[in-house]
Amino acid sequence: MTQSITLPASGSNGTTITWSSDNAAVIAINGVVSRPTYNDGEAATVTVTLTATISKNGDSETKTFTLTVKKISTSATLSNLTVSKGILQPAFDSSITTYLDAPVPFSDSATPAYNDTQSASITATATNSAATITINSNTVASGSAYVMNNLAVGANTATIIVTAEDGVTTAAYTVTVYRAIPVFKTGAGAISGYTLDPREDGATQLGVSWPSQRFTDNDDGTMTDNMTGLVWQTTASTYSGYWSDWLSGCESSTANGYNDWRMPNMHELLSMTNYGYNVLSSWLTAQGFSSMSYSWSSTTTAYDHNRAWNITSDGGQNCNYNKGSQPVTVWQVRSESLFLPRTGQTTVYTTGDDGTYQKGVSFPSIRFRDNGDGTITDNMTGLMWLKDANNANSTKDWSNAFTYIAGLNSGTSSGNCNYTDWRLPTVNELETLTYYGMSAPLTWLNSYGFTNVINGLYWTGTTCAGNTDYAWIVGLNLGGIKYIGKGNDSYYVWPVRGPIK
Repeated sequence: MTQSITLPASGSNGTTITWSSDNAAVIAINGVVSRPTYNDGEAATVTVTLTATISKNGDSETKTFTLTVKKISTSATLSNLTVSKGILQPAFDSSITTYLDAPVPFSDSATPAYNDTQSASITATATNSAATITINSNTVASGSAYVMNNLAVGANTATIIVTAEDGVTTAAYTVTVYRAIPVFKTGAGAISGYTLDPREDGATQLGVSWPSQRFTDNDDGTMTDNMTGLVWQTTASTYSGYWSDWLSGCESSTANGYNDWRMPNMHELLSMTNYGYNVLSSWLTAQGFSSMSYSWSSTTTAYDHNRAWNITSDGGQNCNYNKGSQPVTVWQVRSESLFLPRTGQTTVYTTGDDGTYQKGVSFPSIRFRDNGDGTITDNMTGLMWLKDANNANSTKDWSNAFTYIAGLNSGTSSGNCNYTDWRLPTVNELETLTYYGMSAPLTWLNSYGFTNVINGLYWTGTTCAGNTDYAWIVGLNLGGIKYIGKGNDSYYVWPVRGPIK
């Protein structure tokens, strides 16, 4: 029983009735029931004996009644927590209250586009059925799915409050639903006079599609990148200057009527690269920009704080120059992208630099997940990599890199971890493994559970449009991106698959 009862004071034929209780704190002699509380693991009921004394004309007799009172639960715990997309990390445990759900795919489409939307659901089940659940202040039945629509790229917080039956005891759980960043197409495609290998980037064109109109001219000397949301000056500087001078110059700039200009970080600059063109400045000029040249980034090289990263205009190589002795131009940016990840640089070397603003999507709290099968999934991108970054056990030229991966998929080369869709990463995919917060990305990657990340250069499947005898490589020693001869040079191979849906 859970409700108070009526105890009669008189009976038939003029009798009177008096009551006693062996546990008046639970059932009083007036019938009021006060349900005691209990915790998980304790008895859920309490037994109370009521005695009725029936009297008339000096005679009396007694009758006893045994009643079972259901206690009020103070349980505010969950017995289960599941997600519809991604993986709950760590695995559910009733004693753990903070979780990451990742990677939720950027898009469920087989042909993802920059403006795709995403949703995901969470199902929380209370240990005690009488408990109530709210998720982000919405009442949700225990064991029913709560759908989160229009997920932002990166972290989306779901706060789960479980209120026990007593109406007082509560417990809070937090699930960070992390929607993967979009790894955009590189722009690679058909090249006049060159026959694409069907396995290379220009043929497969994997990645998230760009908008059909990449840029919008704002008619005020600025252009908005419709893919990233960043706003750039239409005309870059024509003056080459030292890094610190340009950094402070951007901070104080009021060009085009705006006062929030800054020097772009390395990821923001790289987002303006089109690997389908042999001369990057030519493509940018065709989009309406002018005076494109080498441009400083606000990202300091972690291995030498006297140097900073920049990007070249001849295809998109990044290199680093001495801040105080090698002058370079600058291309001011404003606004913030909701799609591009942070660089990882948190140290402030000079006010206004990358470490000052840390623009971009934050990394997930658990960046990499070891799948326990020889693979590791990047929770930020959804890409799956071989755990052993030198499974090939040797360097190879570009053609033999494809041959090795073909053997990996067929099983003639060992280490495919029971997957048969490995491929050579695009330059954009491999660049996601760079980390500008440490002097060498390989040290950071090895600290996250990868093995044999080599102090050297790794092939991508992206051909250099300006010279098809070359292909793009990414250095995991420092983080540089450049093109190298396909047949005369031998570098490392790190297969990838996904993004995982």
